[in-house]
Amino acid sequence: MKRIYILCALLITAMSLMAENCTIRFYGADCATPQTIKLPVGVRILIAPQSLVGHHFTRWSDGNTDNPRLITASQDSSFTAEFSVDYFTVSIDASPCSNPTKLIAPYGQKVMLMAHADVDQQFTQWTDGNTENPRLVTIGGDASYVAEFAQVSTDVEQVSAPSAASKFFLNGRLVIRRGDDLYDANGRKL
Repeated sequence: MKRIYILCALLITAMSLMAENCTIRFYGADCATPQTIKLPVGVRILIAPQSLVGHHFTRWSDGNTDNPRLITASQDSSFTAEFSVDYFTVSIDASPCSNPTKLIAPYGQKVMLMAHADVDQQFTQWTDGNTENPRLVTIGGDASYVAEFAQVSTDVEQVSAPSAASKFFLNGRLVIRRGDDLYDANGRKL
């Protein structure tokens, strides 16, 4: 019994062909043109599609789900392997919380992660050492991302301010405007 792997570059174990009575066409993952072999009637071969990364074999176009699949050359035939995208669980959390957000996303999906700090904290990094915030990640498998924060001093220096001081939020942080100057919630000039 010979084994045939359906890839875009079809791997066929060498076989000696006598009478070429049947043409077998194979369509696999990401193949623009079918891979074709000619076999004598009655020859049995084993075919096994290999999926692309992030995908899995689901069935043949005729509904058969055998993988590998044993076929017998009896007439001109075509076999098309069908694949589905793999889905993965992504967990997003903030240290020291323990209530992660779970996301189910397909392989290759791009997801934007953004950590929001409380007023008395600032984002430092993700647990994998990455310091980008926001951060774009591409789903390639199950993953967990935990944002880490550092406590910011809450000591506020008394600053005499003109009576026309105003407060507003900028990027999730409290900002105080005094004249032409901007200060954070801790009284530090921005």
